[in-house]
Amino acid sequence: EGDSRGKIDEWALAGGVEGDNDEIVSLSKYLNGLGVKGATLAIAVEIFCLTSKRGDQTYSFNLPILRHVSERSGGCGPIIVDTTGFNDNVSLSAESLDANDGGTVPALIKEVRARCPWYRPCAFGGILRIRCSKSFGIYFVPDEPTSVDSNNGMFGACSADSRGEDLWYFGACDCDSTVTCDLEIRSSSGKLIEEDDFTGNHVTLKPCVQTAFAYTSIVPASNLYPCERVFLKDICEGVDSSDAEEEWYTIRRLRVFTTNFAVAKSTENLAASLDADALATVLYHKIMQSALTDGLTEARLLGKDWLISVLHSTYISAHNILQEIKNSRSFPGTDADEAMLRNRLVNNESTLSNRDILLACGHDRLSALPLLMFSLLQCDAFRSSGGPFNPSPDARSAAACALAVMSPSTLAKCIAPKIDMWEHDAALLAAEENIDLSREALDLMEADVKGNSIHGENCSGPLVVVDSPYQVVISYCNALPRKIRNDSPLGMHVKEICHSYRVSPSFHVVFCSNTENWRLGDALIEDSLLDGHDFQDWCTEVAQVLSTELGL
Repeated sequence: EGDSRGKIDEWALAGGVEGDNDEIVSLSKYLNGLGVKGATLAIAVEIFCLTSKRGDQTYSFNLPILRHVSERSGGCGPIIVDTTGFNDNVSLSAESLDANDGGTVPALIKEVRARCPWYRPCAFGGILRIRCSKSFGIYFVPDEPTSVDSNNGMFGACSADSRGEDLWYFGACDCDSTVTCDLEIRSSSGKLIEEDDFTGNHVTLKPCVQTAFAYTSIVPASNLYPCERVFLKDICEGVDSSDAEEEWYTIRRLRVFTTNFAVAKSTENLAASLDADALATVLYHKIMQSALTDGLTEARLLGKDWLISVLHSTYISAHNILQEIKNSRSFPGTDADEAMLRNRLVNNESTLSNRDILLACGHDRLSALPLLMFSLLQCDAFRSSGGPFNPSPDARSAAACALAVMSPSTLAKCIAPKIDMWEHDAALLAAEENIDLSREALDLMEADVKGNSIHGENCSGPLVVVDSPYQVVISYCNALPRKIRNDSPLGMHVKEICHSYRVSPSFHVVFCSNTENWRLGDALIEDSLLDGHDFQDWCTEVAQVLSTELGL
């Protein structure tokens, strides 16, 4: 309350911990220690915040500090639920839960059910050890006296071993849990050691990483491995085989994974293995760490600077390839090479504008990076407050924690929802599946679908399907309602979407003339504003910086 409340707000939004915030720092460290203790004891803490808004009255849970308990223990992050209009007759059965009640008591019940080990694959008491080749390892800066967010270089819902032995604990984790880390070269030469002599024999070394993950699972008898059935033979003796399928067992398991990597010698080598969804997860954790230590403004600048750096390297890479084609007989260059370069270098007879070339639109792998970064900086954890978006520190912290534990594919659709356009009869998916996330792109595609329809101008219009973790929306391009059969391709598609998430998102059907069509507009990320610029203007600004740096 009072001054303490103001300090917590400032700490949550700015991320900095000043000297006069000793009480907050002390409390943060205490809760952080509780989370670490929970992780080592195989206990994950879940936080459910129930609030009821009456008039202008609001409640604060101080989640920017309380989150440490859940995050360090391996929980799924805090959930804020509005209990206004709570109905005592709400049933716990899945069939009775209203799909449109997102953020309410039925949604809370779905969250609780989804976090139970009997509802989804879940492991407890996880211990992760990572071993690397001797020339590199996990990068981290030793904890500062006031830091509670450093985790020995690992980002995610886990706790580092206090002895610093590349060991981390998870109170609980599931198939959606992700952790990320940075690697650093530790050799005195500043390069990876790729050759060595063992007992006088010269051998070639590849960078190698080995992970060993021990965990405990609660599994039904039908999911036991043969070796586990042998081990549990004495326990299972005397149990009828038909009944054994109903028995559950606590099993300790160990997974060891070893892999090696090729060393990237150029931007092209690095881009060849790019997984955009995985990259989004890595970038989210890095920007989140910057937000916690340096503040939201600096975090947004970090994301933009990273994008400019990558695009700068991409352009230089294309320039170097052109020089090799011109100077090296061993690399004569093909028509495909030259066609590729024309779309990647300014003043090279490209079909793309100079702006699009600088934004890597001519690069198959990297062309999506500007939208990826723009979308990431627009998520509820990082976007600046203003206009209709004025989240409380609690809401921002809850959003940040929820994003941190999403799988890469889920996080990607959370920051940039997937949009598909279906034909008017809801029978076939339209040919164009990759639609720009802007109103202009949707209008152009709608006109194209109507123009190619056998019904001409009388065509009732296509349907737009929005797929994201927080809402699934079917938007009619006109106000003519039409029932969608469950066994139709569209009905089965929507059902598959809803079942693909840990907790089924709320489902909505809206029309262009309906006031609820803001739900579709909310998914059109390219039309939203970042620091006063929409996506196209923001990209133009990035291209101008690149042009100046490259001297073009």
